[in-house]
Amino acid sequence: MPNRSSATRSLPVVRENSAPATDEPNGALLRSSCFAAVPSVLLSATSVVGFWLKWEIFVAYAWFFWVLLSFTVVAHIARDWAKQAHDRWARDEQKTTLKRLHEQAELLPETVRTLPRADFLNQMGGYYEQCRLLAEKLKQESPTPVDALYAARKVLKAIAQMTRAYDDNVNNAPESYGASLMVYAPQGVCPTCDPWLVFVEPEMTADSFEGLLVLADGLKATAAAEVDDTVPSFALPVPKIENRGRDKKWRWLPGAPAAFLEKEFSTFSDTAAMATWVRENTELSSRIADDVDAYFKGHGQVTSMLAAPVFTPTASQDRDEWEVIAVLNLHWTNARVLSYEAAIDALAHVLYPFRVVLAELLGTQEIKDLLNELVNAEQRDLLANKFARSDE
Repeated sequence: MPNRSSATRSLPVVRENSAPATDEPNGALLRSSCFAAVPSVLLSATSVVGFWLKWEIFVAYAWFFWVLLSFTVVAHIARDWAKQAHDRWARDEQKTTLKRLHEQAELLPETVRTLPRADFLNQMGGYYEQCRLLAEKLKQESPTPVDALYAARKVLKAIAQMTRAYDDNVNNAPESYGASLMVYAPQGVCPTCDPWLVFVEPEMTADSFEGLLVLADGLKATAAAEVDDTVPSFALPVPKIENRGRDKKWRWLPGAPAAFLEKEFSTFSDTAAMATWVRENTELSSRIADDVDAYFKGHGQVTSMLAAPVFTPTASQDRDEWEVIAVLNLHWTNARVLSYEAAIDALAHVLYPFRVVLAELLGTQEIKDLLNELVNAEQRDLLANKFARSDE
């Protein structure tokens, strides 16, 4: 495969000062028109003599040729101007096209590097089929909310396995790829979650925010197992103000809070740079940025991340009416393909059918009630025992 420089050199170059190839034909056309008009000019001159000598027949023919000459000259000049304008437009269009080709040629090497392996779609289809059959089986058996949450944890493991397949890094262990659900707890649902709060000012409590996004023990998995002990449980604040502040800066953290409030993906290819991003693009204090920096330095297994909202199933096409019930988080370390931002964006779109399955598993009111129990610190030990099943 040619390298970037050779690919660029292979493209033709348009010189700014080069004369168009069509200028000479246009000039020749105008000159031939003038030569063709010589007889008319002679006849016109004869008309002047005829008019002076009172030869009326010469006068009539002369006026006819005079009008014909004028029409011919004007028509050829207008045609020449139109041709030159078209040539200028064609040259500008050619330069624009070549510029786009250069840009695409520069993107081509990165596009090739960010493509998954050839059999990825087959693997993804297999993982999705497992998740879909599991969801259908649960519907037929009238499952309890605990069963649905246990199934959701199996789906999380499948998502982590799919992420590993996309990255295609044979040197990475399965434990390097994790998936989790951060459950949304409205204000007042988790009054004892204050010890779990991270990245907030010391004087703030759970009641200081619109709600919390809680990462509970029962909804974490890796590509190797349906449990993930490497990432601790914690809660992130969801602020009450759902718009940007001064200078259009953010008032919330990137990742799960941004995915929840913006109802869009939030990705970071290098979490080591997140603290700098928080300082430059948010109104949060330097203390919170320092906490973000310390967290990722202490958890080296999370070098990249992706957060995607999970919506309650609805037929509405209005995004404002979609209710976010949780945020799906993916994280990994020492990635190969997923070290590129373009690859992470592509993976985010691949996640869509899996998010639909999670929404079906977690979207009923009974399961929402159990989710609220799950995020409540007082029920943590009880629910942890309910999830203590052997992997099937």
